Amino acid sequence: MKNETVCGLDIGTTKTCAVVAVEGPGGLEIVGVGEAPSLGMRKGVVVDLEETIKSIEAATEKAERMAGVHIGDVFVGITGDHIRSTNNRAVVAVSGDDREVSHGDVRRVIDASKIINLPTDRQIIHALPRYFTVDGQEGVDDPVGMAGGRLEVDTHIVTGGSSFITNVLKCVHRAGLEAAGLVFEPLASSAATLQPEEKQVGVVMLDIGGGTTDIAVYSLGSAIYTATIPVGGSILTSDISLGLKTTLSEAEEVKKRFGAAVRDAGSEDRFEVRTLDGRSSKEHTTEQLRHIVVPRVLETLRMAKQKIVENVPRDLVLGEVVLTGGGAQLPNIESIAEDVFGLPVRIGVPNRI
Repeated sequence: MKNETVCGLDIGTTKTCAVVAVEGPGGLEIVGVGEAPSLGMRKGVVVDLEETIKSIEAATEKAERMAGVHIGDVFVGITGDHIRSTNNRAVVAVSGDDREVSHGDVRRVIDASKIINLPTDRQIIHALPRYFTVDGQEGVDDPVGMAGGRLEVDTHIVTGGSSFITNVLKCVHRAGLEAAGLVFEPLASSAATLQPEEKQVGVVMLDIGGGTTDIAVYSLGSAIYTATIPVGGSILTSDISLGLKTTLSEAEEVKKRFGAAVRDAGSEDRFEVRTLDGRSSKEHTTEQLRHIVVPRVLETLRMAKQKIVENVPRDLVLGEVVLTGGGAQLPNIESIAEDVFGLPVRIGVPNRI
């Protein structure tokens, strides 16, 4: 069983997390987790190699100790403003004399769909087949074995800046680990939190991290749009810190405790925060906090909505919005998101674990 372990590494803006899982009868069983503060990352991008390496080492060491295994290979989550996505289509002729689609034909058509006009400083992270078309019949999930002469594929392609990716991999390597693969983070979050039915009907998944908010839009079972915007929960913490003239750690506590502070209208909670010098405390009301938090949360959600409106076909039906990540822990964020998107909102937590 020991050799069936799989490890994930998420090098975030606020913290680096390592997780070790084994394949159990009911899905993945988490056997070890570790986290460490990230000091070398900003908005999903490495700004200090040494600090990033330290946080990777600290997080993986904790996860190893807890799981009692040595971590060698890790799947590395990647995000950042440099990520772009596009959809491409390719066609090949079915090669066999029997006019039956083979695994080789599927590989060839997917490879053909990866031929896109890419600047030299960008590389493909994922090429995800959305659906196949055999002799004009659309919406085929698995064409292998079907009869036909012409095979087409629609592929969702995610690309990233080569130097950003190289820097992340450099840190992983120098922390003594091998990268088993790269995963664009909203795709990983979607795999963990979305139900197959939701992906089929149409769903927006927003993963609100510390420095970035990742977006994935699914329809008919597959991703049709993915992106990252460079704002997350950290900006909210610094807003609170500035507005209430207190330290970042106090601001973080206030944020977690009251969130968007949308209690019953008219009810006022009062709370104390320490001043910047830490010598005295000052009283504030949730009303003051609301004036700081709500506009920033609205701004982040509207930026995400704007990206979706600009890049997703108008006629696409979306059934709901799923929020996940640290920012989704903000008390009362669902009601704000429902107002922005005009759709039902739920908080996504990993299933099948």
